[in-house]
Amino acid sequence: MTYQKAYKEIMSHITLRDSAQARIRQRLRTEASRSPRRSVRRTVLPAACLALMLTAGVFLALPRQTPAPPTGSVSSGGLQIQSASSIDALCELVGFSVPEPDYLPFPVTQTEYTALAGNTAQIRYSNDTQDMTFRMTPGDEDPSGDYTDYPACQEISVNGVTVTLRGSGTDWSLAVWSHDGYTCSLRVSSPMDLDSFTQTLEGLL
Repeated sequence: MTYQKAYKEIMSHITLRDSAQARIRQRLRTEASRSPRRSVRRTVLPAACLALMLTAGVFLALPRQTPAPPTGSVSSGGLQIQSASSIDALCELVGFSVPEPDYLPFPVTQTEYTALAGNTAQIRYSNDTQDMTFRMTPGDEDPSGDYTDYPACQEISVNGVTVTLRGSGTDWSLAVWSHDGYTCSLRVSSPMDLDSFTQTLEGLL
């Protein structure tokens, strides 16, 4: 086997630019002219190693591409966030029906619909001074993201569903419950008394 045939056989498995291939062929010609009796293997194998090194160098030099997030979405701390224009659009994003409360404890000037990590629905109601955030996700994990060590915890029943309230003991800031395969949370920036919180929950359950 001549070095040309050996070279072609090796290069059939490697893709290089024309300039790189030209350099390798020149190296082979030089080695062959210096020592005609040298075996083809001793000549071709170093060239093959050179080709592999050049290929690796080209590969490592290529910029890594990160997949772009879906249109209308942002990434925050690794958490995919997609905004929705309406409750129907939110339901379509998360793949399940999301309720809205019939009663809100304060005048609302802005409502934001968001899908978190693809399968957690979030609705945030707010005005200039306070806000309320409702979250719903499949499974039994608390979706609130609220890790505050509240001094008091109380369980109440709302429309036959057990709800855990957390707060000061007289006013409540967070409610968490599970129902029909989903876990929900309701968090308010301004703590509410039990009657107001219960009335808000009744519109969701």
